[in-house]
Amino acid sequence: MTTRTAMTGHVDVSAALLWAAGWRAREEQDTDLADRIAAAFERKASSKVDQPTYRISTLGQRPRTLMKLASSGMLQTPIRFSRDPLDIGLAAVLSGNSGLAEFKLYSERSVVEAGFFRVRREVEYVERVADKAKDDPRIVELLPTTLRSKVLDALKPFETNPSTLVAPEGGEAVLLLEAQGLQERFSGSSVFQCTLELLDPNRAGRPGQRRLGKAKLKGTGRGMFELSGLSPEAILEVTAASVAAQWIYLESERLRLIGRLPDLTVDGSSSPAYLTPAGCFGKLLDEHDVVVPFPSELARTLHSRFSWFAPGSSVAWVKLSSTDQ
Repeated sequence: MTTRTAMTGHVDVSAALLWAAGWRAREEQDTDLADRIAAAFERKASSKVDQPTYRISTLGQRPRTLMKLASSGMLQTPIRFSRDPLDIGLAAVLSGNSGLAEFKLYSERSVVEAGFFRVRREVEYVERVADKAKDDPRIVELLPTTLRSKVLDALKPFETNPSTLVAPEGGEAVLLLEAQGLQERFSGSSVFQCTLELLDPNRAGRPGQRRLGKAKLKGTGRGMFELSGLSPEAILEVTAASVAAQWIYLESERLRLIGRLPDLTVDGSSSPAYLTPAGCFGKLLDEHDVVVPFPSELARTLHSRFSWFAPGSSVAWVKLSSTDQ
């Protein structure tokens, strides 16, 4: 059992994943937590010296950032812009940091094809139906109305179905993963081509990190997945690491996983695993996601509450996860 100690500093977190955590907090009516997440977006949006300054050309406003204008509530237009600070924050961060040059962010109050920010070299507020003719249909909407529910639905199976790493009792598998949420999100026969790392959170200072190359995680049905495809040398390293209570990290295009290795010399021994899916935020967010510095102690709170919440690096993730065991 690792002693839980206070964490200081910040960890880098995916902006899209942080946005999803904010909306889960909203669902649970934790306004304070959601607002603290929105504040992290605001700090990120205003932190860079070279942050582009946008102007609302259709309103003739003096230059100001997207975040400041939208959150001020001072837009007096036929269709006043209204959007949750979490959505505004995500848009502000992406517009200034991701290299994403073009997207639209619609107002929640817009009932016609107008009332949105159009982000190109500058930010325009399209306020009237007549201005729709000026809109470029090739510019994609950043957060369509259905996206949030799709993302949260994709994450909830991981949140409601705890995952477990299990030492196999014979067979070719090096390690078993029991993950009903993974089966619900993808399928029981899915195959994930992964890179594999071992991490030692007990090492003084920065956790020890060893990359062992590629492995395969394959579904066998009933929520069970087998880890295989390792070289004999890598199998020996994983087994030795399990005896030393080290951690395993797997990453593929669709999945990230971390967990303390069960003792592989004891058949059936087990330990918790944490999974977060990739590629569930839609093409625009998945291709242009950025990281947001987030207070470490708050990140640990989110990780304890939503098991799919994870920092961007395996080293930061193992620090959060190991304090919960």
